[in-house]
Amino acid sequence: MGTNKTDVKGISYFNYTPTKTGKIQYYVSINDESGTYPPTHSPNSTITINKNTIKLTVKTPSGNVGDKKTIKIKATDIENRVLTNKIFTIYINNKKVGKYKTNSKGEITIKTTLKASNKLKITFAGDENYKNLSKTYTYNAKAKKTIIKIYKAKTLYGKTVQLKSKLTDAKGKPLAGKYVKFYVAGKYVGKVKTNKKGIAILKYTPKKKKINI
Repeated sequence: MGTNKTDVKGISYFNYTPTKTGKIQYYVSINDESGTYPPTHSPNSTITINKNTIKLTVKTPSGNVGDKKTIKIKATDIENRVLTNKIFTIYINNKKVGKYKTNSKGEITIKTTLKASNKLKITFAGDENYKNLSKTYTYNAKAKKTIIKIYKAKTLYGKTVQLKSKLTDAKGKPLAGKYVKFYVAGKYVGKVKTNKKGIAILKYTPKKKKINI
């Protein structure tokens, strides 16, 4: 592999970088050019090369439920060297999203839509140089703010009236396909799904002359 001189204590060091994992036998020999000492070599010894460990740096997203976000993952070894072309399997909320390969910066970017509670799982099968890996991360998203408006209604006693409400987000955008529950005098009387304009209308027949919705 190479040579090096001994120091004043008779110690000699040699730097060697292994190219694969496992065990390697090695020995050292001496060839004294002065002729004072005859050529000889040491007994065999063993170098054990273990698989390296992968470190992940994960930036989980934050925001509101339904927001479209990205998850950023970076893979390095224990000496912070970037790991390129490593394939990781990604699961979000127990569903396999796919297999992703790290780029030249050791990074992976994944698109996701936030739920109230989220779980990210990252696995690496392992290879000849790196150990297998399985990491799980959890993160939450906030519920979106909504605004619900109800309208006054009048009818004759015993006649059916339409109870109307409108559901929007905080920016005034109508929310379609959401169920709105109606209560009359504190009592639940039914639910209706909003239309494309965020409107929900429930037909109700009052049994009193004046009631609060």
